[in-house]
Amino acid sequence: MVFTLSVLLHSPFLVPNIYSDINSVWARPEIHSSNLPYVGYAFDYPALVAWLLYLSTRSDYTAYITIQAAALGLSVLVVVVALRKLSVPTFAVLLYVVAAPTMLVYGFYNWDLMMVALALLAVLAFKQKRIVTTGFLLGLSAATKVYSLVFAPILLSEIRTWRERTFLALSCGVGWLLPNLPFMLINWNGWFGTWVFYGNWGFEDTWLLLLSPGDHYNFFVKAFGFFLLAIVLLRVTISPEPNTALNKRLLMVALAWLLFSYISTPQMVLFLLPLFALTRTRYSIFYASEISNALIILTWFTTSNPITPEATPALLNLLRQGVWSLLLFAYLVPNWKNFLRWLKAPLTPL
Repeated sequence: MVFTLSVLLHSPFLVPNIYSDINSVWARPEIHSSNLPYVGYAFDYPALVAWLLYLSTRSDYTAYITIQAAALGLSVLVVVVALRKLSVPTFAVLLYVVAAPTMLVYGFYNWDLMMVALALLAVLAFKQKRIVTTGFLLGLSAATKVYSLVFAPILLSEIRTWRERTFLALSCGVGWLLPNLPFMLINWNGWFGTWVFYGNWGFEDTWLLLLSPGDHYNFFVKAFGFFLLAIVLLRVTISPEPNTALNKRLLMVALAWLLFSYISTPQMVLFLLPLFALTRTRYSIFYASEISNALIILTWFTTSNPITPEATPALLNLLRQGVWSLLLFAYLVPNWKNFLRWLKAPLTPL
């Protein structure tokens, strides 16, 4: 019922309705041709999204919405079932995922839910010690939205033998290559153009904008963000806190991506929802993140330039990223109270 409401909120069946990338893509005339994405026209989403789009645009808008809603609705169902199999109680699944503000506002907004479902299935397969299946599902998720690959170093670090690590890495590559290979063989330049497009994209919904408010495409700031991301990934992967559960480490690397990538759009927070459920994040932290995240698109069109640092959506982004920073800081600096006492202590004479 919640997901059906999300579909309605983003469709022209309700007036007014909330902006949706899914509807925005439908408005592109080139997708209604018989050509393949990347081949007959430029396309700015990864391969699995391209295949779904091609299959769903062979007829009218009703068929398009029905197929898109079925694919994303099935993704929600997969997330729910996977969480139950991971021993997350029903109330937590409902609270953190099904009834979350982000699910309502962004469930039928973009295609991130497909990636979330595949990535969570990979985690389930990993806990069932099905290494090859884990890698294949993780590769498919990366072929939907590439940032699910932040799970890879954590899963590899949990495996004790290089043989199994090799199997996971190879099967991940196969899962990613399978939907991408036809496009790569038919039109390499068209396929590769998508990655060039994202490489040239400017800062979106990130605190990194504060480091370069006059230049939203600053390469050095982007590189600095990925440098911080690499440090956190190494820290969580190589030197995890003693006795830290896998679920918590997965949440930390997901937070790291959303904090340090130069693109941190609100629909990406769907990635966090099942991880919040797995770790039972404190309600106050969860809802502070959720409410500020949901309000980003709801206030986006209330200002003439929503990507300026002083605009309401940018301030809401700082609020949600501030909450995530506290979560990440508490993990990286577990003895933070002792650290604060040290800072307040008087200097000892030499």
